[in-house]
Amino acid sequence: MDYPIVAAIAGQPPRRGRLTTEHATSSYGLPVVVVRGVAYGSAEVLWVDGSAEALVEAARAGYTVLSAEESQWPHGYDAMEE
Repeated sequence: MDYPIVAAIAGQPPRRGRLTTEHATSSYGLPVVVVRGVAYGSAEVLWVDGSAEALVEAARAGYTVLSAEESQWPHGYDAMEE
């Protein structure tokens, strides 16, 4: 699985990234958040925003996800750098 997402990591501004099982730190089929090549576990990520499918998978893996009311996916992030 590999979904584009936006993630907020402590001490950093929210950034575009991937929710993916295609990274070496992913195990047992659980995805990790990868931002700028660095993988983050659920304890390191403040929140994840993305498509409905991505949010279901992120929540299943223990990540905090934005609600439908708080979500800005996808157009709220158009100006955000990669």
